[in-house]
Order: sequence, then C-alpha cells, then structure tokens
Amino acid sequence: MIKFFEKTGKERSFSEFVIWVLEENEIGKNCYLKNGYSCDGSEKIFQRYQKKEIRFVKKG
Repeated sequence: MIKFFEKTGKERSFSEFVIWVLEENEIGKNCYLKNGYSCDGSEKIFQRYQKKEIRFVKKG
C-alpha cells in the first residue's frame, strides 16, 4: 500500500508524503520508519477516539 501511495504521488508530481499514525501503534510506526519516513514532531488528536496521532513524513 505504501509503494502504491508513493508511486501515485510521484506520478502527480508530489514531493512530500505524509502519514498520520496513532501514537500507540508501534507496529505502524516501525513500518513507516523502515520505509524511509521520519516523525516530524507534529501531533493532533483523532477526535473520534480521543487518541493522539503523530505525523510521519518522507521527501520524494
């Protein structure tokens, strides 16, 4: 899914990819780190569940 997301973005000339992940989702965070994403320190609350999300970014 990540490769499809990035391929589609590159075809549309996007140069940055952003993924929000729940702070408690260690498996997801590790997956994004292994795929070249880094946490940029941005946070927000996922209103539906009142849980913190953190932002991962990758330059394309």
